[in-house]
This record gives sequence, structure tokens and C-alpha cells, in this order.
Amino acid sequence: MRFFRKVVDERQELEMMRVESVGFRVLIFGLAGSIMIQLLFFNIAPRDVLSEVIVLFIGAGIIAVCSIWRGLWSKYSKPRLKSYVINSIAVGFAYGVVVVFVRIQHELSFGELAQIFVVSFLGFTVFMFVIYALLGTITKMRSKKLEQEHGEDE
Repeated sequence: MRFFRKVVDERQELEMMRVESVGFRVLIFGLAGSIMIQLLFFNIAPRDVLSEVIVLFIGAGIIAVCSIWRGLWSKYSKPRLKSYVINSIAVGFAYGVVVVFVRIQHELSFGELAQIFVVSFLGFTVFMFVIYALLGTITKMRSKKLEQEHGEDE
């Protein structure tokens, strides 16, 4: 028994998916921005934004799992070494900047802040590269499996 009956055609459904995609991106980036602003400018302790971080990770995890399940990676790139490197460097740089801004409150010298940035940047870049490579490999395997299943159906 279906509780809801679909009342849109395929074109309208595609338009709704585009709207939902934009809305999702605004929510995710808005939530991430809100967390960073609170940590950097309002001197809020990390434990005070823990619930927001949990919501952000749950949303990102759901999107990652659903995308992998459907054998999808991104609209703009394929799972390959180049995309892993570019994405991990970008995320590592952003993480390093946030860590430095959080540590500025402790009145550290420029050398200490530079060292914190380099360690944070390199460590998180390597960590994210491993995560991207793992997820990319799983996505490729799932995509091949789906292609084989659809090829057998025809």
C-alpha cells in the first residue's frame, strides 16, 4: 500500500531533484560555515558545537553511502588518482587553516603556528587521500557490479 501517489512527470521530477540538490548544498555548506564561524570568531569550545558536527557527519555519511551504493562518484569527476589528490589537498588546506585560527587564541608565535599548520595540513591531507582512495575503489567495484547486473538483464 502506498501512502503517497506520485503526481509529477519525469521532467518535473528532474527539476525537483535539481532544487533538492541546491538546497542540500546550501544546508551542508551553511552548517559547516556556521561551525567554523562559531569556533573561530565567537570563542566557543568545540564541545559546544558537537551536535552540529554530528549532524554534518551523519548527512555526509548518508550521501556517501547512497552514492557508493548506486556506483556514483561525482557529477564533475571520476574516481581516479587526480581527483583524490586535488580533493585531499583542498580539504587538508581548509583543515589546517581552521586549526591555526583556533590556535591563534593561545598567543603562539608565527613559527609555532606555521608548524601547527604544516602538521595539520599534511596529516589531514594524507588521511583524506586514504579515505578518497578507499571510497573510490569501492565505488568503482560497485559500478562494475551494477553494469554487469544491468548487462545480464538485457
